[in-house]
Amino acid sequence: MIWPVLLTSFPRDSDWAVGERVSARVRWLDASDLPDDVTPEGRLGEAHFMAVLGTSPVTEGVVRRVRLVQDLHDRGTEEWVRRPGETRLIDLPDAGPGGLRDDPQLDEDPDLDSLEIFSPEEYFRLVRDRLPEQQWQARGFLIDLEVSAGG
Repeated sequence: MIWPVLLTSFPRDSDWAVGERVSARVRWLDASDLPDDVTPEGRLGEAHFMAVLGTSPVTEGVVRRVRLVQDLHDRGTEEWVRRPGETRLIDLPDAGPGGLRDDPQLDEDPDLDSLEIFSPEEYFRLVRDRLPEQQWQARGFLIDLEVSAGG
């Protein structure tokens, strides 16, 4: 049975590569806001998805597919504004930290001698005019996890 597991950050124990056996604590999500065609095999019609959480029993399985979840955002006057329903999935070989990226990427290698830390609001206000009109922002990874019938 294939379960879609939503990871909102990269896994810390390994990169969760396709074909890798992994274990995680998962729970059902009430609303995932993912494209309608993403449904658990054998549970068609249910709008529930899995997410990593530290309080549930451990589930083991084999990673069968890894996709990056990105949401389209418009540049607003004070912050990025997410477009509801505008979500895309991009196939990746693993869920490592290099895969959790926005499009287009905005970061540059910082000059550590002059590095300043800003809140997201301050940063947006300072660089708003240099930001693109739209950006696909990474929300996490959608993992197709093959588990045995018993979980």
